[in-house]
Formats: sequence, C-alpha cells, structure tokens
Amino acid sequence: MKRKGLAKGDLFCNNAGEGRGRAFPFLILKLKPIINNMTIKKELLAIAALGLLTPPLPADLPPTAVPAPVISSVKQAYPDARHIEWDYDEDTGAYEAEFKINRYEHDLKVAADGKILFVKMEIPVHSLPAVIRDSVQKSYPGYSIREAEKITQGDAVRYKVEIANLTGDMDLVIDSTGAIIHVDH
Repeated sequence: MKRKGLAKGDLFCNNAGEGRGRAFPFLILKLKPIINNMTIKKELLAIAALGLLTPPLPADLPPTAVPAPVISSVKQAYPDARHIEWDYDEDTGAYEAEFKINRYEHDLKVAADGKILFVKMEIPVHSLPAVIRDSVQKSYPGYSIREAEKITQGDAVRYKVEIANLTGDMDLVIDSTGAIIHVDH
C-alpha cells in the first residue's frame, strides 16, 4: 500500500514506496531535506558517536553487592523500609541507602561493618520539637515552615527546615538547642 507523500528512499519507506510503520510520517517529510544534507548527516553521526563514548551514570548497587552487616543494620533500624536503593561512596568508603517510609525520604550512610554514620530523613512539620518551631517563629516572624528534615550524624542532631512567606522562601539549619547555624536564601 502506497502512503501519500512517501517516495522511494524516504525514511520509514521501502524501495517500493510503501511505508514501514506509522512513525511520524509528517515529521519525517519535514525533516527529509535537512537529514539528506551531508553536513547534517556528519554532525548527527558525530553526536551519536559522542553519546556512545560518554560513560554511563553510576547505577545503583544490587543488594548482592552490599555487605551483609550493612543490610542487616539498615533493616534492623528501619524494619518498614522497602525498595531500598543502594550505592557506594568511594570518597567516604560508606554505603548509601535511600528509601521511603510513609512517603518520607530517608538517606543513610553506613560503614561496611554496619555502623550507621549519617541519617537524613524527611519528617512531618508538626513533629518538629517545640524548641525548633519556637526558634523559627522568633527569628522569622511571618514565615511558615513548609518542609522539615532531621539530620543525625553521630550524637549531633540538626534540623533543616524550609520556611516561606509571600516574598520567598529559604532553608535554615538549626541545632537541637534551637540555634540557627546556617541560612540559605
């Protein structure tokens, strides 16, 4: 069956002038003069070659590549964690675990022996300690807290909160005593 507008040599068209599919014939007809230009063909070939030579982004580690003490430690500390994505940070030598519990993101760094080194987890705003909420209200009246994260590293606990008002938003890092230690506008 001959399709209207297709001729021998067209993309998606065989030598008899019959179409090989429904893949955007209108677009193909519009692009045919450009694609047939030899300079464009060379440029497209160069771009395709670069794409093949570019190293892929690092993939998640399969659970079989993660040491058993690391997996055990995370599952013991977070028994409700499902669909854990694993990675390895070569700079720190720690394994990274990412997962959600009740729609809240959790990011962990764990040593090969299973010791949890770092935890960053999204938390509901209403669960922030009163000292953190009071610090925000006192330092930034008229702002409301939109998002919150609890960050634990060793014995240190900090909170990162996103606050906003009608003019904009900013991130605050607050220690467990309520002292604001960093502001990111």
